[in-house]
Amino acid sequence: MGAAKYDRLIDLMRATTAEDAAGQPIETFVLLKRVPANARAISDGERLQGGGIMSSVNMRFQIRWSTDISDLDTRDRVHYDDRIYDIAGVKEIGRRKELEITAAARSERV
Repeated sequence: MGAAKYDRLIDLMRATTAEDAAGQPIETFVLLKRVPANARAISDGERLQGGGIMSSVNMRFQIRWSTDISDLDTRDRVHYDDRIYDIAGVKEIGRRKELEITAAARSERV
């Protein structure tokens, strides 16, 4: 995939543990790396749940492989287009050429 195909920027967010004001551990996310990506929607939908409308968007992101993000997994997240996406899967494309990230974002409206 040529450089022109990576026409979006995404933030890869790493899950980490911090302490709240009371010293209790809490999960938080920090910026791992901002990378150019190819982003495309693979499905979306809406359904009623708990008295509100829940919508979801599934995306596929392709990025260049690099050693500092080669351990990306389902504990991490993608921030793209003002949405947070939970990573469902990561696979290597080619031999250390690209990573393909499948992720889902949810938003609830009441």
